[in-house]
Amino acid sequence: MQEFDINTGMFVGTLVDLNVLNPAFTEGQADVIYDAALNNYFVSAGNKVFRLSAGGDLLQTYESDLLMGAYGLLIVPEPSSGALLAIAIAALVAAWQRPRC
Repeated sequence: MQEFDINTGMFVGTLVDLNVLNPAFTEGQADVIYDAALNNYFVSAGNKVFRLSAGGDLLQTYESDLLMGAYGLLIVPEPSSGALLAIAIAALVAAWQRPRC
């Protein structure tokens, strides 16, 4: 994965070498997505998805044979405890306001 300056377009450096992460990786068969909320990159290569820090450090590896030949990534983070609390409160309010027979 190569990194380029967003303003100048100049080459900055190699963020991570996918061949090191997955020696079975075939050039041209990878997808990359950046999740701003997590400040992480997710890279698919072969039957693996690698979660990388913004600095290119490997954080986690997900592996499944179902990924072979797949393309495109969609990252759905787990809801935060605040979001779960908001959902629970909304459910309680809806139940409280429901007409009673």
